[in-house]
Amino acid sequence: DGDGDWNCSRMHEEEYEAVENLMQVFCRSPLLEEFASPVVELHPELEELYGKIIKYPMDLSQICRNMYHRKYKSLEKFRIDVWRIFSNCIKYHSKDGSPAYISIAKHLCEYFNALYSEYLVPSQAPTHAYLTQNLGYTEAKVEETLAIHQSRETERGVRLQAVASILLSDKVLRGAAAALDFLVSSGGSVDLIDRAPLEANCEAMKAIDELWKNLGSLRNRLEEEAAAMADAEGGRERSYTAGSLASDLRLCVDSLQEALSEGQEQVAAAVVQRLDRLFHKLVVPIYEVNSRGVRQSSIWGGMATVVWAREKASKPYWPALVLGLLIPMQQREAWHDAITERNETRLPEKIRSALQTTKKKAEAMLKRENSQSSSFFLVEFMGKHEFMWVREADVLEGFNPQEDPNAKSDSGRKKRPSRMAGSNSTSSPIFAAAVQEGAWALEEFDNQVKDPCGDCGNNDTDDVLFTYDQLCKQDSTKHDEDEVDSNRDKEEESLEGYPDDEAFELLHRNGFLDYSTAGKKIAKQRAQERKKKREDYKKEALRAKKEAEFARKQKRKAAMTNPSSKRTSERSKNTNSSRIKKTDRKHKTIHHKYSSAAIKIFVGPWDRHTATPSTKGGIFNKRDRAIAKVKAYLSKIACNELTRVESAEFPLAVGADAGLLGMCLAFLGSANIVVPPKDCAKILNPMEDPQADASHPLSSRREAQLQAKAAALEKELSSLRALREEQRDLLRQATSRREKSQLRRIAEAKEQAIRKEEEQKEEEKAAAVRAEIAAKRKAQREALKARKERERKARLMQARMEEEEGVTVTVVSENYSPRSQDDDEEEHVHDGVVVIKHDMTDSGRKSMRENGRRGHDNDVTVQLYNTDSMLHSDDTDDGEDD
Repeated sequence: DGDGDWNCSRMHEEEYEAVENLMQVFCRSPLLEEFASPVVELHPELEELYGKIIKYPMDLSQICRNMYHRKYKSLEKFRIDVWRIFSNCIKYHSKDGSPAYISIAKHLCEYFNALYSEYLVPSQAPTHAYLTQNLGYTEAKVEETLAIHQSRETERGVRLQAVASILLSDKVLRGAAAALDFLVSSGGSVDLIDRAPLEANCEAMKAIDELWKNLGSLRNRLEEEAAAMADAEGGRERSYTAGSLASDLRLCVDSLQEALSEGQEQVAAAVVQRLDRLFHKLVVPIYEVNSRGVRQSSIWGGMATVVWAREKASKPYWPALVLGLLIPMQQREAWHDAITERNETRLPEKIRSALQTTKKKAEAMLKRENSQSSSFFLVEFMGKHEFMWVREADVLEGFNPQEDPNAKSDSGRKKRPSRMAGSNSTSSPIFAAAVQEGAWALEEFDNQVKDPCGDCGNNDTDDVLFTYDQLCKQDSTKHDEDEVDSNRDKEEESLEGYPDDEAFELLHRNGFLDYSTAGKKIAKQRAQERKKKREDYKKEALRAKKEAEFARKQKRKAAMTNPSSKRTSERSKNTNSSRIKKTDRKHKTIHHKYSSAAIKIFVGPWDRHTATPSTKGGIFNKRDRAIAKVKAYLSKIACNELTRVESAEFPLAVGADAGLLGMCLAFLGSANIVVPPKDCAKILNPMEDPQADASHPLSSRREAQLQAKAAALEKELSSLRALREEQRDLLRQATSRREKSQLRRIAEAKEQAIRKEEEQKEEEKAAAVRAEIAAKRKAQREALKARKERERKARLMQARMEEEEGVTVTVVSENYSPRSQDDDEEEHVHDGVVVIKHDMTDSGRKSMRENGRRGHDNDVTVQLYNTDSMLHSDDTDDGEDD
């Protein structure tokens, strides 16, 4: 297909069974609860947002159904679908920054890859010659296949160090005994993936037989250990570890190597590889259980213990999870580095880069010669969920939520509370929540320690939310089955030819996509290279096609120019045309022979006189063939046991009560030869009518045969009726589901329309309120502006009148109300300003004081000016000028 890295080999039945065994183990993990069903069913509120981010949604139940119905044609497509579950989770939560979900998704992806390498990769690595010559692999595909075996060996070493000290449960021991039993009985095959048994000569077979005996003894010992553990009355504690099982298997291999002669190292290597695969098939689930994190950690980190820790000596102690350790070399163990590395990979990039500086300083202090420095711990403070490397001196082991070490240290001294303490105060609600989280984490950690194999239940279904068989039968309630199938068909179509870029990246990176900026850039470059490769391949294919077409034309042209070849071609052409004409003529004759309404039936013995046309006889019409067969069948009944039948003009009998004659006439009815009568119930059954057997009575043997056939037909009809009823029930259920889905969609659309209408009304009301407020503010501004303008004019008028001599001016504000004037007053209006002239005699002054009081009562401003020439100005000036 133009892509060297997309070489999908079709799955065979052994691989299907191996995948089902893998899924039986994988689906038992309780962490898959959120991945077992579609996200839009578990969280309907995220349907719109999830659809925008995720292009190819996938869930575990859909994968199990597809595998159960054998829809996967290659292992690559199966792996891509499983990887898509976890890559979708990482892609979605990388947007909102939820490191716990990302850690769980990566953990489950690693678990699936480990199971796949043990369940579906053979024990022995194939040779280069076998891959290139027998399977036709390219060099890139050969390197990829061999790299899978090499990476598996590396992972096995890390896994064995992590689980060597774990005590095995009775269920694991029984599983190991059963696996050894199958290995011995199958001649060295771990499962069906190891197709070929061990190949060895006669001398080596003796050593291998001795190996089978040793493995049988080990199997019996494992069964005894399991029985002793399961026996509650014995009170025996578990003492058999995973390291003990590996050592016992190694002893069996050592005895085989001692018994083998020189030159037979390949047999011993094959045995070692198969026993390693058997051992790690048992160990992978145990390693997964012990690699889980705790829910109280924000990154779902795997904790070593819970402690009291502080940032420095001046800070209070705080509940914290120990996620990493830096121990001096003489005290360091293998699991210290393993848990530190695992938790550091779960940290977000920003936090991990920030902690690298402190870690490098701590490592430098530990590497000094004759260094007496203490250890360092990577802790996560509960409540605040901050990460820090702290010294051993700032850590108190033995976490007890009931005892606060800060209270003991502060009991002998009084300390003034700081206003800047904030969330670091031990009396804050965050501290109480942190203590509670620490207690929960300690409880969860204790449960993991008590059940290191993850199977402490009384039976196989304890603590298991679902199984592979349940997921195979699980149906989607949110989406219609037709819609799911159509989406799946589209995806299958896309994978058949050129898959999407995400599928290529999943295969290239073994299921782990890099959603960082640099990772996206590299993936884009790789996609462009694949696109260019596909275009080059298409161009090359088109060029080869044109060259082949040109070569055919040249060959045909050369044949036409050669006279001898020309005569030969014309002769063959004439022969073919004559043969075609003869065949057509023969077909026409045969069709005319058997196209009449009634076919002649030769009466006589069955083996000599019955003519049953068939396809070989030249009948190509279904109608004529049905007539011929039914006529032959009726002729047999008529000549041997019943009356003679000369034509096919019979009424059609319906149902099983009409006997064989009714069955034959039913064939005629299906071929549209005869028409059913209006009342078929009046037709008598020739097997029950006494007149039908008057001349030719049936023998008891024949009657028994007919009755048996009738019973068989009745049974078949009843089963057909049951199947039809079941089909109708299923159709009714599907119709009801579709109707419910449509009603739900209609209701959701109505609710959305009502909600939009209400929002629109609220928006209109708000707009009206805003417009009213704006109008009021505008009116206020205009009124204020007008009032200021009038005040300005009043000030100007007052200043102008003050310049005149002998005039007393009273300037009245805009709230002035007219009143009756005295004899010594004159009132004028000038530019909207009321001006009052007063008489300054004694009586005039008294009147002005009274007017002033009334003016103040009416909110009027009065100003008096004492001049000597007031009357003269009053007599000489006009009212308008005044």
